[in-house]
Amino acid sequence: MLNKFECRLDKLVVYFLSITAVCIPISVALQNFGFILSCLLGLIYCFFNFRDKLRYVFANPTSKWFLLFYAWMVIGLFYSNATNHWLMKIFSEESYLLGFFLLLFTVYKARLATFTIILNCYIASCLFVFVVTVLGDIHFLPNIAWFKHPGPYYMFFKIYGALFMAFGGYIALQFFVNHKKTAARVFYAISFLLITYNVLWMSDSRSGYIVYILLLLLFPFQVATKKLRIGLLVVIIIGLVSAFIFSSNFSAGLLRAKNSTTEYTSKGNYYSSTGLRLEYTKNCIRLWKQKPIIGYGTGGFLKAYVDIHGVTAGEQPSTMQHPQTDPENTYTFILVEHGLIGIVLLFLLYLAQIRRAFTFSFKLQRHLAQGFVLLVVAFGWAGNLLLSNSPLIFYLFFSVILFADYQTEEKLC
Repeated sequence: MLNKFECRLDKLVVYFLSITAVCIPISVALQNFGFILSCLLGLIYCFFNFRDKLRYVFANPTSKWFLLFYAWMVIGLFYSNATNHWLMKIFSEESYLLGFFLLLFTVYKARLATFTIILNCYIASCLFVFVVTVLGDIHFLPNIAWFKHPGPYYMFFKIYGALFMAFGGYIALQFFVNHKKTAARVFYAISFLLITYNVLWMSDSRSGYIVYILLLLLFPFQVATKKLRIGLLVVIIIGLVSAFIFSSNFSAGLLRAKNSTTEYTSKGNYYSSTGLRLEYTKNCIRLWKQKPIIGYGTGGFLKAYVDIHGVTAGEQPSTMQHPQTDPENTYTFILVEHGLIGIVLLFLLYLAQIRRAFTFSFKLQRHLAQGFVLLVVAFGWAGNLLLSNSPLIFYLFFSVILFADYQTEEKLC
């Protein structure tokens, strides 16, 4: 049993991590605020029983792979061809990886109640996003530039919002089948339907569509018996086909991706986001072949891509004045900057998380961890998990929350 002081710290952890969970689906600025807040708490928290907490951090099966991956990024600073000073890079996106360890300090001896409170806050935040999106679509907020195209919220939702919302819908679905109270199950069912509507009817994010489809198809294999699995899969497939028929955004997005892929493979046309991603990939493979083992170093993608005059999102050759900083693919980005060593370390990190995801005794945690790894691996093909701090914060936060060892006491002290 924790003493009075430790109980107060424990409640502070719940408050701070819940704030971070609420911030993630809403905006980049709030994400950074929530993440830094929780990291600062972790920094303070580590001074109490430091040795025990340090042992706890490094007993986590994924910690050593996070540390090795970050260490290789730091090493990459010293041989990078980047034009900016290496000290600037060490405190940019890559430094967010250190936040993983600070967040781990905060969940030391946390209870299952902490876990469920944080996830419920995340669902609540996704519902808030749904309300705001609906109000924006019906022009209830026409004079607030933040909500209008191309305002910060609008662009955030269109690019990354569907990814975060998709995971929120998946969390609600898992709570629905795991909760025993009828009222709670009704709430989670409604939450799942509203979030699903937001993702498949109101978003233009094709990566969000693909990730959500994969999570929904994974769901029957986690919760249903063999006899019920086929029936549940049929229901999900009927639901997705219905969304394809009745949602113009969903159908147009998938068809546009299919047609763009065909155009690129048959004619080499890259005048679409899908075609540009394929062109980025081709150019990245070309760069990787020049330095296959160690890559160009941390921050080296920009200059290397400029040197081959690779195409940019504006469909113009990349220059130092108007460079393409991101291939919008985690794996090709790692290959170019960190070579085979970097990509192997990344896959070993994913493998550690996959293995860990099957070991939890708490069923809800086990299922959510499995879905999270699937989401992260799938998203890596359509976006850069490591260069953009928005998906990186999402990845680091849930890598801590979903993979921590929680105490069996249900109630907070």
